Order: sequence, then C-alpha cells, then structure tokens
Amino acid sequence: MGGKEITSVAIIGGGPGGLGTAIALSQLPFLRVTLYEKNPEPREAGAGLSLSSNAWKVLDLLGASDMVKGGSKSNTHQR
Repeated sequence: MGGKEITSVAIIGGGPGGLGTAIALSQLPFLRVTLYEKNPEPREAGAGLSLSSNAWKVLDLLGASDMVKGGSKSNTHQR
C-alpha cells in the first residue's frame, strides 16, 4: 500500500444497483468494498426484471453482461 490510504465503502443491498456499484468500485485500487445483503442466498422474487439498452451497456462495461442468466440484449429498444 506504500503509505496510500485505503477507503472502505459499504454497499447495502445486493440487487442490481448494489451489485453493479460493488463491481465498478471494486476496480479502484484505493477502495475496499463490502457488500451487505440480508438474504443468505440468491432467490427468485417472483418478478421480472427489464433492463434498458443503457443498462446492458453498463453491464458490458463491467464485464458482467454475459453472466446474466436468461438475459437477452435483442429486445431493449424504448419508446
């Protein structure tokens, strides 16, 4: 660490926003990121999730778009 200060960041919630934020911030060498989620394991909530084309672009930038199970970028246009 060579005298450089590390900043700790806590992210509350492991939903799409929390996960995306954790992935992005964890790329910064001066941050230590901890993600907190109250559910002990992933589960289906019974609802669908729709992502806009900009959301897919963010997932692409984070290197996570190919890991979205059941995801499709083909029908993401908006009106």
